[in-house]
Amino acid sequence: MNYLEKKKYNSKSEGISTSFSILCSPKRNGLSFAIDDRKVFISDKEELLKIAEYIKFHAENNLNGHDSTGIGVSIVSIRNGRISSREIFDITFDKNIDEYTYKELSDIFGTKDEIIVLFPLYDGAISRDNIVKSIMKCIELQRDFVMSGSPSDCRQMVLNDVKDETGLDVTMISRSTKNVRIYAPRKTFTLDARGGDLKLPSLFDEGISLKDFGAGQEEPTLFDCFSGDNSQKVARIEVLDIINDMIINENHKKPLTDDEISEELQRKGYSISRRTVAKYRETFLGHKNSGKRRES
Repeated sequence: MNYLEKKKYNSKSEGISTSFSILCSPKRNGLSFAIDDRKVFISDKEELLKIAEYIKFHAENNLNGHDSTGIGVSIVSIRNGRISSREIFDITFDKNIDEYTYKELSDIFGTKDEIIVLFPLYDGAISRDNIVKSIMKCIELQRDFVMSGSPSDCRQMVLNDVKDETGLDVTMISRSTKNVRIYAPRKTFTLDARGGDLKLPSLFDEGISLKDFGAGQEEPTLFDCFSGDNSQKVARIEVLDIINDMIINENHKKPLTDDEISEELQRKGYSISRRTVAKYRETFLGHKNSGKRRES
């Protein structure tokens, strides 16, 4: 899908300025939209298609109030523990960036065993240098996870960790890392500060304290993404991977209950409560409870 740069758009339709805002709402059969809070009728089919294309790009990439002017590309190499990068400019994509595979992008950019990073550009609202600086530090802090793709190599990493290493403001880092895709040879990652899942993991992981959260006690929250905690922690995605593996390989005629999964985790050294197991199983892994998983 090609995109239209907002700053370069010149409208030929009467009543529409070259500087406009678009409010869009994705619909099953298309997109409804208003320009500058006004309903606008456009008879020119070619122009309407251009505007619809621009709206579609913003709706699909969920840019949270920032007007992206395009997609930036960085090619990252990790050799002998050293990280280096180079940037590619003026790239137009034929489809949504989430639809590409690592091999397709490698063929486009002529890379081999390198990491391909795609990120939104914001036309001065967030500088390209700060975006790249934030992303590179995230990759450096999680280099083992990025290279292996194995959840066991993920470490706890929150926004403050990146702040301490870069000197950038937490808000700037949060904005700079939104809607980023990191295509590594073994896995594709996001930089969602809330964390990802097994299918599309995030390099940000607030971790889970290695203590039991029983009834009446508070579990780690999104606040941990911003403020550190000195307790010993393990990456949440590592625990998700273990729970998922236990359920996939269970006896389907006698599936594991959440209590049994919690007990097995404790034997492995992860003190995770039944309540947390139930939350992760349902919310992050999409598995039903043991009664509904039982096969006759």
